[in-house]
Amino acid sequence: MDTTVLGGGDPLALCQAAERAIKRGETNREAFALKFLLLDRDKIGLAPQRDQGIQPILNGTGAVIIWQDTAHEAMLLRHLPGCAALRPPSTALAVQQLVQRWPQYEKPMNATQLGARLDLARLQQAAAVEPDLANFFAQIEFF
Repeated sequence: MDTTVLGGGDPLALCQAAERAIKRGETNREAFALKFLLLDRDKIGLAPQRDQGIQPILNGTGAVIIWQDTAHEAMLLRHLPGCAALRPPSTALAVQQLVQRWPQYEKPMNATQLGARLDLARLQQAAAVEPDLANFFAQIEFF
């Protein structure tokens, strides 16, 4: 497995960066069997003309988007005990609710830090209410 942290922001710019990372990775070794991108849904629609450039990149790379609705913090929130059904309507509210329930949360957190809090049960909880996340776990045959 290979992961590349692209940061946040404009969805098209992130897809373009992912496309470059995929090409670089596949040039240096065999093709990736599966490719996934985490994108925040709250950024879609802010620049409709730019949004139109996303699908051609996905088609060309074979990558699949895991939509985080509304944003990464909202997705993380749904991993926490008793929070699977929470759907904050804005990123600001998602951050507020996440930090309220997870005071140690800091952005960005690396995989080790996230893994210390989000065990298998938490991943399964979030996947039960997040179809894109469930698809990802099914594709990688995680559970």
